[in-house]
Amino acid sequence: MTNVADGAAVASAFPRGRQLILANSFHVNALPRARSDCAADIARRFVTRLDPGDTSCIASVPVLRLAADFAAGVAQVDPAAAQPGNAANEPALRCANAALQTAGDVVSRLHSNASGHGVGLRGGTFTIQKSTDQMTVRVRLNAVRWTNDLAISGEIDWGGQRSHVSAHLTFNQKGPCGAGDLKAYWPQIAANARAVVAGRIGQSTVQAETGAP
Repeated sequence: MTNVADGAAVASAFPRGRQLILANSFHVNALPRARSDCAADIARRFVTRLDPGDTSCIASVPVLRLAADFAAGVAQVDPAAAQPGNAANEPALRCANAALQTAGDVVSRLHSNASGHGVGLRGGTFTIQKSTDQMTVRVRLNAVRWTNDLAISGEIDWGGQRSHVSAHLTFNQKGPCGAGDLKAYWPQIAANARAVVAGRIGQSTVQAETGAP
């Protein structure tokens, strides 16, 4: 990988060299499956006419969303924001967000997983099943733990890092959350993306949203 300092050194070796820095991006950004089309478009223009053209898109690559903290327990997780129709209290909304973060943590590791299976941050397992065309993925969760006190099972449907994620998440155990059956949906690589979480925790209806994981 070429870091920013090395890129600057290479650019300075050419009389008309110019360094473009894409924040919130990864390795080989000119490939079709990068986080943004920006670098690929610039590279195509440069190869075609030896001029990168308009490079303002480098400022519009969506911010990379990272976990604010790896909470040890549900009580340390921020509650999801209640929406119209919600009847769940604050502890239940913490559970809803913890379930969402569990799914998000698994999704964040899918593109680098070549084995077809993995383990949760603090326990449990998941398996990955790719579609025939390799473009979509279904992930089955088996008691996956992002926090120590909440084990999530269910399924995640993932359409690639530029698409959306939908998940059906369940839990039924002793502990802070009891029983829950939730559905979640969020877009990926979108500015200020929000996740919607709906379903039931205990006897209460959950209708909430929070920042996409």
